Amino acid sequence: MRSSVKRLVPVLGVTALLLGVAVVAAADPPDHATVCHHTGSTTNPFVTIHPSVNGAYHGHLQHSGDVIPAFEYSGETYSLNWPSDDVDVVNGECVAASPPDEEEPPPDHHEPPEVLPKPPIHNEPTFTG
Repeated sequence: MRSSVKRLVPVLGVTALLLGVAVVAAADPPDHATVCHHTGSTTNPFVTIHPSVNGAYHGHLQHSGDVIPAFEYSGETYSLNWPSDDVDVVNGECVAASPPDEEEPPPDHHEPPEVLPKPPIHNEPTFTG
C-alpha cells in the first residue's frame, strides 16, 4: 500500500504542475493584436496584420480607418472602430462583413374598402301619383 502511495505522489505533483502552467498560460494576454489595416482600396479595403500589442497601441490606434478588436496592453483594454459593420474577424483574420439581411417589404396586401350599409329610411312618404 505504501509503495503505491509513493508512486502516486510524483504523478499528482507533475499533473498539478502541468495544470498550473496551463492556467498561467491561459491567463496571460497574447503579445500580438489582430489589426484590420485599412488600405483605401475598394476591392481589398482591409488586410490582416498581427503587430505586437506595443505596435498596435503606439501605431495603429492612431489610424482612424483601421479596425482593431479588443486587446490588452499594460493592463488596459483597447480597441478601435470595433465592432465594425465593414469587417469581421474570423479565426484571427479580417474578412469583409456580410451585408445585413434586408427586411422583406410587407406583401402588397390591400384590404377591400369597408362597405357601410345604407341607413334605414324612416317615415318615407307614400307615392300618390
